[in-house]
Amino acid sequence: GNCSAAIAASASRSVAQMAQAELLWALLDGHHPVEDLKEVDVAGVNWSSRSLDGKTLMVSFIHKVLCQPKSKFDAGLKTIEWLVHSGASIEQKCTGGETEMFFTKDQENTTVKLECKGRSAISYVKGWQQ
Repeated sequence: GNCSAAIAASASRSVAQMAQAELLWALLDGHHPVEDLKEVDVAGVNWSSRSLDGKTLMVSFIHKVLCQPKSKFDAGLKTIEWLVHSGASIEQKCTGGETEMFFTKDQENTTVKLECKGRSAISYVKGWQQ
């Protein structure tokens, strides 16, 4: 009866929201411009979702911005601003994961790793500054 129809409607909303969240992660992963991201319906996005290894959406994307060429940095900042405006939290903490950066200017191609667990977007950036 009405109960099963309501459950079905709720389930279909949940599936649609998960699809929107997955689409958002995929667009961010592919370095799509913020104009493309604005096409995603973020009304139902679960901003507290994390990557499989526990990184928050903000930390995952900030890492991408830090690793891309300087010419793309401004576009990355615009995307971060849009994410925060859309509902992503800069205070949400990672439950796991680690990131690494390669420094190609030195002879050894030094790799530096940063543990993400317990870090918010702000403490993640500060971790790289140290």
